[in-house]
Amino acid sequence: MLLGSNLDQIDKESHEAVQLRSGLSVQGELSFEAINRGLNCLTAFSAQLRQFDPHPDYVRVVATAALRLAHNRELFLSHASKRLGYAIELISGEAEAAFIYQGFRDYLRLTPGLKILGIDIGGGSTELVVGLEALAERSLSISLGCLDLQMYFLDKSSCKAKQFNLALHRVETKLKQAAIQRQIQGLVDFGWQAVFAGSGSAKLLRQMKQFLGLGHDTTLSLANIEQIQAYLISLKEDEPLQQMGLKAYQLAILPCVVVIFLALMKQLRLEKLTILPVSLRHGVLATMRSSILQPLKHNS
Repeated sequence: MLLGSNLDQIDKESHEAVQLRSGLSVQGELSFEAINRGLNCLTAFSAQLRQFDPHPDYVRVVATAALRLAHNRELFLSHASKRLGYAIELISGEAEAAFIYQGFRDYLRLTPGLKILGIDIGGGSTELVVGLEALAERSLSISLGCLDLQMYFLDKSSCKAKQFNLALHRVETKLKQAAIQRQIQGLVDFGWQAVFAGSGSAKLLRQMKQFLGLGHDTTLSLANIEQIQAYLISLKEDEPLQQMGLKAYQLAILPCVVVIFLALMKQLRLEKLTILPVSLRHGVLATMRSSILQPLKHNS
């Protein structure tokens, strides 16, 4: 959640890893535990919102992958809206990708004529989007995120190399689906001159890159990810990563993040990308700013 005294100033940024996707059953039902985690988080956010007392027109709340998949999403959304005090908008994967692109664009103040590819890997979905300047031209939302791969890494006694191979096969199989291949080809046909990745998953890999002494810059190469994978396979226990300051949920998703980035970079033939401190919420804010300021420009 982002809170600011105006649309150009972020005064407070709050984040809580609720991980609704991990509470989704095979039948597509959110568990009561997951629903309660979400509602408790929104209760805390509501208290922070009341301190700011924003005008309703300046508040936008969106829900993404986990609720797109949940059959009982209306149950959650009705309780969640009451708990938060504001309406919650369930957005499509394509809308999510468009928001993410706006976040990148707003942060970068893009050079005219520069085509970019943006990547965002979340808990329940992965978004790819290409665009030129102000417009997101083509996007792809894949219903596969970090939390979908956690099952492969639960057994601490199992061979880690085998776990990585199984998880990588799962992602590669998903990417090879005909419909996804057609959309990926559409992204490739449009092309790009620079590649950026955002959200907590990309930030996690940057932390690992720094921890392993591979550099402190924001560039992440395919070789870097392969080095991180090799290190994780060699680890006998998580203590070094705990000393690094990673939280339990970050330890759980780290190998999953590595796998998805590996598969995507190989599929798209990417040698490197740049990590930005941008996520969906920044894109939502950028879109709100644009929609509010545009009428003002027309009236001036």
